[in-house]
Amino acid sequence: RSQAIEAPINGRILRWFVAEGSRVAQGDPIAELSDLDPNYLERLQQQRQALLLEQGLHQSKVLAYDLRSQDLQRALTAAVAAASAKADAARAKREGAARELEADLAALETNQQNLERETALEEQGLSSARTLELAQLSYQKSVADVAKDRARLTETESEIRAAVAEQAKAATGAQASLNSARATLEEARVSVQKNRAELVKLDTQLARQANQLIRAPRAGTILKLNGFTETAYAKAGDQLAVLVPDTRERAVALYVNGVDVPLIRAGREVRLQFEGWPALQFSGWPAAAVGTFGGRVAVVDASDDGEGKFRIVVRPGQGESWPDAAYLRQGGRARGWVLLDTVPLGYELWRQFNGFPPTVKDTPAKTESPDVIKRKVKK
Repeated sequence: RSQAIEAPINGRILRWFVAEGSRVAQGDPIAELSDLDPNYLERLQQQRQALLLEQGLHQSKVLAYDLRSQDLQRALTAAVAAASAKADAARAKREGAARELEADLAALETNQQNLERETALEEQGLSSARTLELAQLSYQKSVADVAKDRARLTETESEIRAAVAEQAKAATGAQASLNSARATLEEARVSVQKNRAELVKLDTQLARQANQLIRAPRAGTILKLNGFTETAYAKAGDQLAVLVPDTRERAVALYVNGVDVPLIRAGREVRLQFEGWPALQFSGWPAAAVGTFGGRVAVVDASDDGEGKFRIVVRPGQGESWPDAAYLRQGGRARGWVLLDTVPLGYELWRQFNGFPPTVKDTPAKTESPDVIKRKVKK
């Protein structure tokens, strides 16, 4: 198949290295283009240097914001730990105050009972006034201690609430700072990715601009030059030339109608007649004393060509040789006969007249000798 050679960039054609019919090897120059702006490539290089510098700055920002995020994470952990320790200390203080209150309440109860007993004994004249006075002092001291312990317990509970609130505040503030730093870090990373995308795009553009010498993608023959003269302007994607590649593997495309295509499978034997290659030979041309050539069906298209015809691809069969490339060129016409199964002639005529589909067999068809009925495949 022919291959189009297109202009990779917008530019002016400086010169052609080939003409129609020229033989080229892979990599041979075909044409040379020049950009309309002679300084365009240099400016692209400068733009690339600027993008590289910008990329370095963005990467430095990413590193700095990453370090800041790590510092804030450590600060968050430390702040939460300190506030938690303070809250734990307040809870321990409350437990101590509660135990002291419990002890002072027990002492108060004992001193109250002692005061009541001493009062009764003093009224009976069995105890001195001094002993009663000491009992009253002990009772009053216990009352004062209980009041003091209750105040201290209330104070420790307030300290616990304050410590818990401070812990939540520290965690919230540090987490907010950490989230802000992480968001900034992600923005910096996005900037790095955008910069890389722009750099890749610019590198692609530079590669295209640098590719001003158009070379043959493979060996072949220049079939056509599309009318671009030297100094003419070509846009990117314009077809400059058509190359017919050299190939060792040749094939023939035949087209059959929808009634016959279900009968054809890959591997079917085919006889071919090529245009300009007479089927009836004469002795004056012994080097080409073959009229038809053998082949095998390689591919059967799954869909038609839009006009109800189905393409089959035929390649040379094993042990078969086709005419040399000097006689059989790409694009030449051919006529083929696909060798099918042997059926009664009446059945085949009946099928052709009615356009019926074939009968599908459960077992593979038996291979017949070459002198079976041949069905002509129309183009």
